[in-house]
Amino acid sequence: MKATLFILSLTISTFGFSQGLIDGYFKGKGKLDIALSSFFQKTDTYFAGTTPISLSDPIFTGDDRKFNIFGVFAEYGITDKWDVIVSAPMIGIQGVDGGPSFQDGSIATKYKLFDTKVGGRDLTIIPALQVSFPLTDYETENLNAIGQQATLISPKIVAQHNLPGGLFVQAQTGYNYALDPVASSVVASVKVGGSFGKFYTDVWFDFQHGFGDKDFLKPPPVSFREYVVNYQRFGGVVYYGVNDKFGLFVNGSYIFKGRNSYKIFGFGGGVVFKLKVNE
Repeated sequence: MKATLFILSLTISTFGFSQGLIDGYFKGKGKLDIALSSFFQKTDTYFAGTTPISLSDPIFTGDDRKFNIFGVFAEYGITDKWDVIVSAPMIGIQGVDGGPSFQDGSIATKYKLFDTKVGGRDLTIIPALQVSFPLTDYETENLNAIGQQATLISPKIVAQHNLPGGLFVQAQTGYNYALDPVASSVVASVKVGGSFGKFYTDVWFDFQHGFGDKDFLKPPPVSFREYVVNYQRFGGVVYYGVNDKFGLFVNGSYIFKGRNSYKIFGFGGGVVFKLKVNE
């Protein structure tokens, strides 16, 4: 089996087309947002351990990798302080037959536990819980795989502080408890952004530290659970609200450092429908 078959399903699901499901904003009771998005990713380098290796190396398939990712996202406000979120991605690889297919989806919930003023501005503390799981009985050892049919249980905590001029700063951290066959990990991120009339924008940095202890090109692991996957990534988004029920966005991300992961750049965009808005 080519090396790429072994590593692909451990890395692509981690490097999804957005920073994550959880942010510091709430929809409000009875309000529903649905986003449809597409994202393109391209890579020609893999961090074998922490050493970057070109995918043209004979140990790989000899080709750059190009991924087309499509997503459906929905967030609904059960109350003004409690939201639920669902996400379902599809992925296809250019040059591979079969087309995009649903693989690992997620459902999450977040609650505004604590809200106070610091320097006259809101500071919000938000606990959240996310569960990711396979949506279909997909293959785990071919070029269409983006996961290992593992279930992840991910408690998180988010802190967001509003600043003057519509700006905000946000930090969050969490633990990805993974059921077999992959390793658990810790994640953290920081984000700075703001709303300016009809525009919203943010930039962010995040990282993952996995708890496996085996590296690619070393003695092969007995199971995927021994395989460590780390990365550091930055990205951003720009959103434009056409009206109170419809908006457009563009986004991008770049993995610039990692361990047993791709060095990968991606960009995309989508539309947001506000299907139910309380007047």
